[in-house]
Amino acid sequence: REVGTRNGEVDGRSFSDGLWQDPSLGGAYAELLRDLASRHRKNIDDYSEEEVKAKLINPILNRVDFTVNGFTDWYERPLRAVFGETELYGTADYFVARGEKEPDAPVFFLQEFKPAFTNKSPEVQLIAEMLVALQSTARTEMRGAYITGSIWKFVLMERLKDGYIYYVSQSLDCLRQQDACKIYSALQI
Repeated sequence: REVGTRNGEVDGRSFSDGLWQDPSLGGAYAELLRDLASRHRKNIDDYSEEEVKAKLINPILNRVDFTVNGFTDWYERPLRAVFGETELYGTADYFVARGEKEPDAPVFFLQEFKPAFTNKSPEVQLIAEMLVALQSTARTEMRGAYITGSIWKFVLMERLKDGYIYYVSQSLDCLRQQDACKIYSALQI
């Protein structure tokens, strides 16, 4: 059943206009990105899901302070919502939400640290998580990203009067310095 429409632009603007802040980073973070790229460029397409997560994704996420204004980051937590007669439920890989001991009101999701060559779609899983979160809160907008190998795609979902619409960014390769800076910028919630 279709619950939303996919679109590549937000209000006629390029997706990137409102998402990326300053793609120029220096210092220790820039050095971390260069180091990750040089160590993993050769083998990332052969990494398992857990290897991608441990070697590439977690070092990037751990450099962003998600513990501000009552928010924190959560791993492997269940989600559930009902849409009419349809129930969606599952476990989110990673998301940022308010809450101290239990997550409440998610604002950003990261889904499926998939290896580069797989027949599974992390986009569909991410969209389901974002729908559950929007259905469970009064929010009208949700952000997220999904990762396949070294490629990140950011997603913006909006609640409309008669359904939902979501937008997918251009592909960003975390092994390219400029793209890695954009990823870091987009993670600043």
